[in-house]
Amino acid sequence: VDPQAQYWNRFTPSQYMLQANNAISKPPPTILAVLCHVLSVTPESPVLGAALNWLAFAFQYRRAAGTAWILQGVPGTGKGILVNHIIKPLFGATNFTARRMEELEDKFNGYLEGCLICYIDEVHIGVSKRSDMIMANLKNQITEPSITIRNMRQTAYEVPNYLNWIMSSNMTTPIQLDREDRR
Repeated sequence: VDPQAQYWNRFTPSQYMLQANNAISKPPPTILAVLCHVLSVTPESPVLGAALNWLAFAFQYRRAAGTAWILQGVPGTGKGILVNHIIKPLFGATNFTARRMEELEDKFNGYLEGCLICYIDEVHIGVSKRSDMIMANLKNQITEPSITIRNMRQTAYEVPNYLNWIMSSNMTTPIQLDREDRR
Protein backbone atom coordinates (compact mmCIF):
# COMPACT_ATOMS: atom_id res chain seq x y z
CA VAL A 1 0.00 0.00 0.00
CA ASP A 2 1.30 3.42 -0.98
CA PRO A 3 -0.99 5.96 0.74
CA GLN A 4 0.82 8.94 -0.73
CA ALA A 5 0.19 7.80 -4.31
CA GLN A 6 -3.17 6.32 -3.30
CA TYR A 7 -2.11 2.98 -4.73
CA TRP A 8 -2.86 -0.52 -3.49
CA ASN A 9 -1.05 -3.42 -5.16
CA ARG A 10 -3.39 -6.41 -4.92
CA PHE A 11 -1.18 -8.78 -6.92
CA THR A 12 -0.53 -12.08 -5.16
CA PRO A 13 2.23 -14.18 -6.73
CA SER A 14 1.72 -17.93 -7.07
CA GLN A 15 4.00 -20.33 -5.22
CA TYR A 16 5.86 -20.87 -8.50
CA MET A 17 6.40 -17.13 -8.98
CA LEU A 18 8.07 -17.01 -5.58
CA GLN A 19 10.54 -19.78 -6.38
CA ALA A 20 14.05 -19.12 -7.62
CA ASN A 21 14.14 -18.88 -11.41
CA ASN A 22 16.22 -21.80 -12.55
CA ALA A 23 16.54 -21.89 -16.31
CA ILE A 24 15.38 -25.13 -17.88
CA SER A 25 15.71 -26.27 -21.49
CA LYS A 26 12.34 -28.04 -21.67
CA PRO A 27 9.23 -28.55 -19.53
CA PRO A 28 8.88 -31.55 -17.21
CA PRO A 29 7.92 -34.72 -19.12
CA THR A 30 4.27 -34.90 -18.03
CA ILE A 31 3.63 -31.22 -18.78
CA LEU A 32 5.37 -31.61 -22.14
CA ALA A 33 3.20 -34.64 -22.96
CA VAL A 34 -0.01 -32.77 -22.07
CA LEU A 35 1.03 -29.71 -24.11
CA CYS A 36 1.95 -31.84 -27.13
CA HIS A 37 -1.32 -33.76 -26.90
CA VAL A 38 -3.48 -30.62 -26.58
CA LEU A 39 -1.64 -28.79 -29.36
CA SER A 40 -1.39 -31.97 -31.47
CA VAL A 41 2.32 -31.41 -32.09
CA THR A 42 5.67 -33.07 -31.48
CA PRO A 43 8.17 -31.73 -28.92
CA GLU A 44 10.23 -30.25 -31.78
CA SER A 45 7.30 -28.29 -33.26
CA PRO A 46 7.56 -24.50 -33.58
CA VAL A 47 3.94 -24.31 -32.39
CA LEU A 48 4.98 -25.81 -29.06
CA GLY A 49 7.82 -23.28 -28.85
CA ALA A 50 5.40 -20.43 -29.56
CA ALA A 51 2.98 -21.63 -26.86
CA LEU A 52 5.78 -21.99 -24.30
CA ASN A 53 7.16 -18.53 -25.16
CA TRP A 54 3.66 -17.02 -24.83
CA LEU A 55 3.22 -18.60 -21.39
CA ALA A 56 6.74 -17.59 -20.36
CA PHE A 57 6.11 -13.98 -21.40
CA ALA A 58 2.85 -13.80 -19.40
CA PHE A 59 4.49 -15.48 -16.41
CA GLN A 60 7.73 -13.48 -16.34
CA TYR A 61 6.57 -10.04 -17.43
CA ARG A 62 2.97 -10.19 -16.17
CA ARG A 63 1.69 -8.19 -19.13
CA ALA A 64 -0.70 -8.81 -21.99
CA ALA A 65 1.08 -10.61 -24.82
CA GLY A 66 -1.21 -9.09 -27.46
CA THR A 67 -2.25 -12.48 -28.82
CA ALA A 68 -4.61 -15.21 -27.64
CA TRP A 69 -4.70 -18.98 -27.96
CA ILE A 70 -7.69 -20.98 -29.16
CA LEU A 71 -7.42 -24.66 -28.30
CA GLN A 72 -9.68 -26.69 -30.56
CA GLY A 73 -10.10 -30.43 -30.33
CA VAL A 74 -12.39 -33.30 -29.60
CA PRO A 75 -13.52 -34.16 -26.06
CA GLY A 76 -10.69 -35.82 -24.16
CA THR A 77 -7.91 -33.86 -25.86
CA GLY A 78 -6.72 -32.57 -22.47
CA LYS A 79 -7.64 -28.90 -22.78
CA GLY A 80 -9.19 -28.83 -19.30
CA ILE A 81 -6.25 -30.69 -17.77
CA LEU A 82 -3.79 -28.22 -19.30
CA VAL A 83 -5.68 -25.19 -18.07
CA ASN A 84 -6.89 -26.39 -14.65
CA HIS A 85 -3.97 -28.54 -13.54
CA ILE A 86 -0.98 -26.81 -15.15
CA ILE A 87 -1.70 -23.18 -16.10
CA LYS A 88 -3.97 -22.23 -13.18
CA PRO A 89 -1.55 -23.47 -10.47
CA LEU A 90 1.40 -21.94 -12.32
CA PHE A 91 -0.17 -18.46 -12.36
CA GLY A 92 -2.11 -18.81 -9.10
CA ALA A 93 -5.86 -18.83 -8.48
CA THR A 94 -5.99 -15.07 -7.85
CA ASN A 95 -4.38 -14.33 -11.24
CA PHE A 96 -6.52 -16.77 -13.23
CA THR A 97 -10.20 -16.75 -14.09
CA ALA A 98 -12.25 -19.35 -15.96
CA ARG A 99 -15.50 -18.19 -17.55
CA ARG A 100 -18.26 -19.58 -19.71
CA MET A 101 -18.99 -18.35 -23.21
CA GLU A 102 -22.24 -16.70 -22.03
CA GLU A 103 -20.29 -14.41 -19.71
CA LEU A 104 -18.64 -12.72 -22.68
CA GLU A 105 -22.06 -11.24 -23.48
CA ASP A 106 -22.41 -9.70 -20.01
CA LYS A 107 -21.62 -5.99 -19.68
CA PHE A 108 -20.05 -6.50 -16.22
CA ASN A 109 -16.44 -7.68 -16.34
CA GLY A 110 -14.91 -6.90 -12.95
CA TYR A 111 -13.39 -10.39 -12.89
CA LEU A 112 -10.84 -9.23 -15.51
CA GLU A 113 -9.21 -6.58 -13.34
CA GLY A 114 -5.65 -7.50 -12.47
CA CYS A 115 -6.04 -10.96 -13.98
CA LEU A 116 -3.17 -12.53 -15.92
CA ILE A 117 -5.01 -15.42 -17.60
CA CYS A 118 -8.66 -15.57 -18.65
CA TYR A 119 -9.83 -18.97 -19.85
CA ILE A 120 -13.08 -19.28 -21.80
CA ASP A 121 -14.34 -22.84 -22.06
CA GLU A 122 -16.50 -24.07 -24.94
CA VAL A 123 -16.25 -20.84 -26.88
CA HIS A 124 -18.51 -20.61 -29.94
CA ILE A 125 -19.02 -16.95 -30.70
CA GLY A 126 -20.82 -17.47 -34.00
CA VAL A 127 -23.99 -18.69 -32.23
CA SER A 128 -24.32 -15.54 -30.15
CA LYS A 129 -26.75 -12.81 -31.18
CA ARG A 130 -24.09 -10.33 -30.06
CA SER A 131 -21.12 -11.95 -31.82
CA ASP A 132 -19.91 -8.67 -33.38
CA MET A 133 -19.88 -6.94 -29.98
CA ILE A 134 -18.11 -9.90 -28.34
CA MET A 135 -15.42 -9.96 -31.05
CA ALA A 136 -14.87 -6.21 -30.78
CA ASN A 137 -14.48 -6.48 -27.00
CA LEU A 138 -12.13 -9.46 -27.28
CA LYS A 139 -9.94 -7.73 -29.85
CA ASN A 140 -9.73 -4.69 -27.60
CA GLN A 141 -8.96 -6.72 -24.48
CA ILE A 142 -6.30 -8.79 -26.26
CA THR A 143 -4.29 -5.90 -27.71
CA GLU A 144 -4.88 -2.63 -25.88
CA PRO A 145 -2.57 -1.42 -23.05
CA SER A 146 -5.58 -0.60 -20.86
CA ILE A 147 -9.07 -2.05 -20.59
CA THR A 148 -12.35 -0.76 -19.24
CA ILE A 149 -13.71 -2.47 -16.15
CA ARG A 150 -17.36 -2.29 -15.26
CA ASN A 151 -18.69 -3.64 -11.99
CA MET A 152 -22.35 -3.69 -11.06
CA ARG A 153 -23.62 -0.37 -9.66
CA GLN A 154 -20.31 1.36 -10.36
CA THR A 155 -19.02 3.73 -12.98
CA ALA A 156 -16.73 2.13 -15.57
CA TYR A 157 -13.02 2.86 -15.18
CA GLU A 158 -9.79 2.06 -17.02
CA VAL A 159 -7.03 -0.17 -15.67
CA PRO A 160 -3.74 -1.45 -17.10
CA ASN A 161 -4.23 -4.58 -19.20
CA TYR A 162 -2.34 -7.62 -17.89
CA LEU A 163 -4.77 -10.07 -19.46
CA ASN A 164 -3.85 -13.05 -21.63
CA TRP A 165 -6.64 -15.10 -23.20
CA ILE A 166 -6.93 -18.84 -23.69
CA MET A 167 -10.11 -20.21 -25.24
CA SER A 168 -11.08 -23.79 -25.92
CA SER A 169 -13.78 -25.48 -27.90
CA ASN A 170 -14.83 -28.79 -29.37
CA MET A 171 -16.48 -26.95 -32.28
CA THR A 172 -14.69 -26.84 -35.64
CA THR A 173 -15.15 -23.06 -35.98
CA PRO A 174 -15.28 -21.51 -32.49
CA ILE A 175 -14.44 -17.99 -33.71
CA GLN A 176 -14.59 -16.35 -37.12
CA LEU A 177 -11.23 -14.70 -37.77
CA ASP A 178 -10.18 -12.40 -40.58
CA ARG A 179 -7.23 -13.73 -42.58
CA GLU A 180 -5.24 -10.60 -41.71
CA ASP A 181 -5.98 -10.73 -37.97
CA ARG A 182 -2.73 -11.17 -36.05
CA ARG A 183 -4.32 -11.70 -32.64
